[in-house]
Amino acid sequence: MKAIFPILLTFSLILISCNSSTSRNQGRAQHRGERFAKNDINSDGKLDYNEFLNSPIAQRSSNTQATFNQIDQNGDQYLDKSELKTGHRPKRSQRGY
Repeated sequence: MKAIFPILLTFSLILISCNSSTSRNQGRAQHRGERFAKNDINSDGKLDYNEFLNSPIAQRSSNTQATFNQIDQNGDQYLDKSELKTGHRPKRSQRGY
């Protein structure tokens, strides 16, 4: 019986950790969605360049047009949620560290 207790404790901690991580990721996704909606002034489900200028990504960028173009993976001059999710991090070689 004593040998089972550490195993059960470890398993319980793993489950708690997984649940915490899942809810944290859901909270981040919800926050991203809220920020996107706030910047999507005309509510068309995408950001044009002018809407993008108000985003936190643009405000941290020293060259907003280049950042916009880098994120705009399909070149349609609009950013959708999937492009923002995958495209706003510079490539490792461009990060400067």
